[in-house]
Formats: sequence, structure tokens, C-alpha cells
Amino acid sequence: MTRRKFILTTAPAGFAGALPVYAAESRRIRVGFLGVAHSHALEKFRILRDSGDYELVGVCEESETVREPFAKLGAKVISQDELLQRAELIVVESAVRDHGRHAKLALTSGKHVHVEKPPAAS
Repeated sequence: MTRRKFILTTAPAGFAGALPVYAAESRRIRVGFLGVAHSHALEKFRILRDSGDYELVGVCEESETVREPFAKLGAKVISQDELLQRAELIVVESAVRDHGRHAKLALTSGKHVHVEKPPAAS
């Protein structure tokens, strides 16, 4: 098994259980995607959509072409302001060049953040 195959096979399971503290409270975590251009975004969206532990509040993505597959899966496309207002957890799945900016925006808004990659080019 290659490293890539291993990561693609095991990463979704680890991500889905990343916040066990909330599960004990028996309420759903309001989560939103700030960008969905990264290659892992669609699978993470499906995992969160299908989990009873999360409530997807929406997807904020500038590119209509990029967000189209998510809209077809039932994602509500919302503005950045609405996303930051409604979500407790922000999943940053934007293009790598935008990770730092988007993660910082979510953090300064007081949100919990999951960033796909380190928020820097080096």
C-alpha cells in the first residue's frame, strides 16, 4: 500500500472523530466550509453531511465551477459573513495559497478551525 493510499483510506475516519467532547453533549456541531477547492474537500463534506454529530451550515466558495459539485450534494452556498456568524467549526479546504488567510480569519472570528494543510508555502 502506498503512503497516499493509506492516507486517503484512514484520514476520513480520523477526521470524523476529531471532536469527541461534543458527542457526549448530544447536540450537533454547526460546521461550515471556507473554500472547497482542495482535493479532499468533497470527501470531508460527505463525511460531515452523513454524520449525526454535525450540522452543515453551508459552503463559502468564490468559484461557481468549484462549488457546483457541492451544491449538487445539497450544500447551501452562503456568504463568508454568514458562514462565520453561523458555524462553530470552520473547515478550511480552500486552495493552499489561501489556507493561511482563511484560517486566520476563522480564528480571529473565535471559531474552531480544521485546516487541510499547514498554512504556509514553506
